Amino acid sequence: MAPGEVASGEVVPGEVVPGEVVPGEVVPAGPVARAGPARGSRRSRWVVALGLALVAAACGRTGGSGSEASTDASELREVAGAAQRSLVQGGLTRRYRVYVPPDLDGATRVPAVLVLHRVGNDPEVTAEVTGFDRQADASGFVVAYPEGTDLSWNAGFCCAPASTAGADDMGFLRALVGRLSADPLVDAARVYVVGFFAGAMMAYRFACEASDLVAGVGSVAGTMVLNDCRPSRPVSAIEVHGTADALVPYEGGELQPPGLRAASLAPPAADVAERWAVLDGCGLRPAEGGAPPIALQTWIGCAEGTRVQLVTVQGGTHTWYGPGLRPPDDGLDATAAIWRFLSGA
Repeated sequence: MAPGEVASGEVVPGEVVPGEVVPGEVVPAGPVARAGPARGSRRSRWVVALGLALVAAACGRTGGSGSEASTDASELREVAGAAQRSLVQGGLTRRYRVYVPPDLDGATRVPAVLVLHRVGNDPEVTAEVTGFDRQADASGFVVAYPEGTDLSWNAGFCCAPASTAGADDMGFLRALVGRLSADPLVDAARVYVVGFFAGAMMAYRFACEASDLVAGVGSVAGTMVLNDCRPSRPVSAIEVHGTADALVPYEGGELQPPGLRAASLAPPAADVAERWAVLDGCGLRPAEGGAPPIALQTWIGCAEGTRVQLVTVQGGTHTWYGPGLRPPDDGLDATAAIWRFLSGA
């Protein structure tokens, strides 16, 4: 299957989209031994103070490019390639697919990327459509593909059936990020959430409500379906959108198909990018660039080194852009572009 294709018969539940092209428990950190010092022992008090400092450092959102991996037991080190996993959250068993490049040496902490599927697709189709496994092999990171409620996401005022059922997809994603970040192979300071269509809307919601857990968010053919967004810290954001998108209009408006049951109109793609630029305290005017059919607007000078970018595909349709598609949808490798932006590569 070429990038951007969708498996035959994959449609939004309850709707047919003619001609659409598409793509618990938390692992314990290990027992902590505790021993009280003898009263009046200055050496013992020093040892305890040092131990507490080390524990506090280990529990924080520390890490960085190339930081050394812990030698503690790692669930991810046991995976070489793709594996199916699940966790229990809110009394429900939630499924996800994880991919660990076989060539990782295991000695260095690496980033983790969550890729959220569109409505109607599952993690396996999403992995094939986006090609994030191949990007993980090339760039050295772990990628996870969580499965939304009934293959949909409660992203705010969209998307049915998850949104109408009030599904706790936020709780699921929090638990999954917690599990990944607790693994000694993962750098908790470099966790990113990316999505397509409804998955992109869910990625934005996660960045708004759990910004303490992610460093960046990426969206293809998405929008923000939240009435309020108040991240506790700045988050880099990239929106990739085609001007001929018939399901999530570039200029904003009604989301299609109606079976999504969106309770409000979607904002224009430019407004989404500008909203993140304001949230991140960026400069007022973006730098412009790109070459047809791609137009770039990039906000820099944002708080804590974050950035915001709008990637416009002139004439681009509703798809995951990549090689092998019809022009102009083949004019951008969305996976590579998102990874370069989020990772700063």
